[in-house]
Amino acid sequence: MKKGYGLVVFTFLVGCAAPKPESLQLVDMPVLQLRTIQSQQFKQQNNFIAMQAVVKTLSILNFQITRIDESLGLIEAIQLEKNHITQVEVLVRKDKGNGIKVRINIRADQKVVTNSQVYQRFFESLSKTLE
Repeated sequence: MKKGYGLVVFTFLVGCAAPKPESLQLVDMPVLQLRTIQSQQFKQQNNFIAMQAVVKTLSILNFQITRIDESLGLIEAIQLEKNHITQVEVLVRKDKGNGIKVRINIRADQKVVTNSQVYQRFFESLSKTLE
């Protein structure tokens, strides 16, 4: 073995022996359950119209739009209220079947929101906007 390689191998082996964290999950609920409350399907066929509806819905809910990327189907927005920051990222994608799928990620003060009622409020408002 050439000089220097022994230190690299030793460092690698010591690194492998380090204790692993119990969980890297950022929320206390299973990811699939979180994705389920963050997503909803709609009959709307046109992504552009759906994205316009998302922007309108976020505006109604007092969010300021910070970014729109039509090619990605991405809308980002922020809400500042009483020293609290709420950030949202919305993805609008064609669904495998008919229609589109909307997924919204909400963070309040840098923490992922897991309350299903918060997501449901958004989707109810979006449904009305899409009618």
